[in-house]
Amino acid sequence: GSITVDAQQVMINQNAILSAASTIGAGGAVSIAGDLVFNSGTLDASGLGGGAVTIAARSIVSDGVVDVSGSQGAGGSYSANATGAYIETVNGDIQASGATSGGAIQVQAGSSLFTSGAWSAAGGSGAGGTITALGDSVTLADASFSATGAAGGSIRVGGDFHGGGDLTQAATS
Repeated sequence: GSITVDAQQVMINQNAILSAASTIGAGGAVSIAGDLVFNSGTLDASGLGGGAVTIAARSIVSDGVVDVSGSQGAGGSYSANATGAYIETVNGDIQASGATSGGAIQVQAGSSLFTSGAWSAAGGSGAGGTITALGDSVTLADASFSATGAAGGSIRVGGDFHGGGDLTQAATS
């Protein structure tokens, strides 16, 4: 299934669950757009293969759970694009792990990205996934990132390796 939310302000309260999860197939899709998106609940697009959660807003505040994991296949994808700030508390938990290979977590902030959350794109029997955290200023304050797997994964914070590649480079990280 799929869920689409488009509003000026999107507030997902602590006990709220937006679920496009599946127990018999691939996870679904959750798409949220607004000026301000605040999640302290659960966004669930998990399944046998991981689903997708996409958030686009000026400012994103995350104090909840995002689950796009794959219980029997590959992890899914989480993509957050904040034209301003992306702020995540210690309660923020993003799961894009898969039983076979890890999924993808990409967070891009136009100005500042601050996280104290836990992000996992681990792969079980295959390769780890990818984690990308981009912004003009990137701050990891007791954050935990994991892209482990049998063949390893990729974690990029503030840009690409040694400033190369096509990714936006942070002024400070």
